[in-house]
Amino acid sequence: MKKRLFIGILIIVTLAVISIIYFHFRQSPKSSFLQIRRAIETHDLNLFNKYVDLQSLSKSLVEQIVTYSIEKQEREMEEAENEWEELGAKMGKELAKGFVNLLKPALIALVSKQIATYVEKGSIELFNSSKEGKIMDEIVLNKFENGKINFTGFEYEKRDNNIALLGVGLFHKEYNTKLVLEVKFRKTDGYWKVLEITNFYDIIKKLDELEHERIEKLNEQITEQINRNLVVESIHKFSRVVDFWGFDKRVVFKINFKNVGDKIVDEYSAIVKCRNENGRLLKRFNVVIGDDLKPGQVLSVVREFDVNIFIQTETELYDTPSENLYFDIRIPYVKFKDGGELKLQGRLN
Repeated sequence: MKKRLFIGILIIVTLAVISIIYFHFRQSPKSSFLQIRRAIETHDLNLFNKYVDLQSLSKSLVEQIVTYSIEKQEREMEEAENEWEELGAKMGKELAKGFVNLLKPALIALVSKQIATYVEKGSIELFNSSKEGKIMDEIVLNKFENGKINFTGFEYEKRDNNIALLGVGLFHKEYNTKLVLEVKFRKTDGYWKVLEITNFYDIIKKLDELEHERIEKLNEQITEQINRNLVVESIHKFSRVVDFWGFDKRVVFKINFKNVGDKIVDEYSAIVKCRNENGRLLKRFNVVIGDDLKPGQVLSVVREFDVNIFIQTETELYDTPSENLYFDIRIPYVKFKDGGELKLQGRLN
C-alpha cells in the first residue's frame, strides 16, 4: 500500500514538474522561435506576424546590410592607383552613403515584402531589377538561398527583464561552417516577439570571407593550369619624352608572354600592377591579346601611357628605373585554339 502511494505521489510530482517546465517553455523565446519555424513550414503568415515584429526586423536587417555595403566602398580606396582615384573613391563613398540612405525606406519595404512572400510561398525570389533590389540580391540572396542553411539548435539564452537574446545555431552546407544568429526578443502580452537579428552584419561579413576563401582556393588550381600553358617571361618599363619642351612624357611597358604548353593560345588577358619599393601602387592596367601564340613562341606586347605631371604617382613612375619597380602580373584568362579555356573566378583586382 505504501509502495503504491509512493509511486502515485512520484507520478503526480513528475507530472507537476513537467507541466511547470512546459508552461515556462511555452512562455520562453525558444518556444516563440519554434512557433516562427512552424509558421514558415506551414506558410502561416498570421502566426508568423504574431511572433515577429516584421517592420522592426526589416529595419534592423537593412541598417546592417547598408553599413556593410558602404564599407565595401572603403576597400576601393585601398586599391586607388593615385591621388585622383583616391579622391574619386572617397567621393564615391560619400555619394554611395547618400544614395543608399535615400533608398533605406524602399529597402525596408522591399525586405518586409520578401520575408512575407517567403513565409507564404516557401521560396526566395529575386528581389527585382530595381537599384535597391540589386543591392539585396548581391549581398543577401545568394548567401541564404533555400536549402543552404539548416537549423542545429539553440546555443544560449540571455534575459534582462522584458528583453531576451537567443543564440540560434545554423549550419551553412555550402561553406561547411557553423553560424550563430543572435535574435533579440521583447516580451509582450505574455509571449516573446522577435525584434531584430543583432549580428546579421557579422554573419554576412563571415559568409563573404568564406566565399573569398573558396574562390581563392579554386583560383589556385586554375592558376597552376594557366602557368603550365602561359607565363610572363619578362616585363620592363621605359620612360621617354615626346615633345621638344619636355612636357609630353610617356611611360612604356614591354611585356613578353611565352607559351610553355603544347596547345596554341589564341586569346588571353593579364592584369599588371606596378609598385614602388615601399609597396605603393603606381600603376595598374589590363592587357588583352587576341593574337595566336604557338607552343614555345614568345610575343612582345607594348603598352604606352601619358604621364600627368600633376599626379605624384605618375611622375614617380616616370622617374623610377625599371629595376627599382616591383611588378605583380596575373593572367586571369586563357583561351585555346581548340576552344578550351581557363578562367579565374570571382571579381579580380
